[in-house]
Amino acid sequence: MLLVFLFLYLPIFVLIVFSFNASKSRSVWSGFTLDWYKELFQNSMILDALWVTLAVSILAAVISTIIGTADAHLPPAAAARWSPPSTTSP
Repeated sequence: MLLVFLFLYLPIFVLIVFSFNASKSRSVWSGFTLDWYKELFQNSMILDALWVTLAVSILAAVISTIIGTADAHLPPAAAARWSPPSTTSP
């Protein structure tokens, strides 16, 4: 189980660590820097894509919540209304 988690999360961890690397090379560590993040947040295309992504994700969450709530509450009410009449034996 530990190997599965390492296989899944180790590349993410390495990517995070090397995102603070001062060098353009991904294989050589040459010091800590935040320059790449400064460049990232100064790029207007990246920021526009970020806002579109956030808007779409919020809209999807709201729509999913509405549909999920309706799906949880409406079937019992509809089943009670549309059920066949109960038969009783004389």
